[in-house]
Amino acid sequence: MYAASNNLDFALLVGFMSHSVDNPDPTPDPDAVTSMSFGLGLRYFLHAGDVAPYLGAMVNYASPNEDDKTIGFSVVLGGQAWVVKNFGVFSHVGFGVDMRTVTTTVGTVSADTKHTTLGLFTAAVGACFYF
Repeated sequence: MYAASNNLDFALLVGFMSHSVDNPDPTPDPDAVTSMSFGLGLRYFLHAGDVAPYLGAMVNYASPNEDDKTIGFSVVLGGQAWVVKNFGVFSHVGFGVDMRTVTTTVGTVSADTKHTTLGLFTAAVGACFYF
């Protein structure tokens, strides 16, 4: 995290996701997908203090394999508690949009399938280090 001012910070985001699906039909889709995600975030703190509420916006990118790519945008409302001067823990809720493209190749022919997902309630808990 980088504090641009007392009320504004920027973040480099790194995430881990494991998603499992119950596939009742025999399909070539995997039953579980694990991926890392990377992104950028911006948070505006409503006031300073040991516990500070904030509004934030984030953009992220994930690709569990070369044929599956997701770009996501989200808006959050949360709070951060300072443990020491440069380290805090946070929690937030919000909503977001994920745009996923899956490329399927059969022989020499490739086709892209696009999915858009609206997350009406998302939540996260984490820790941050300021430098």
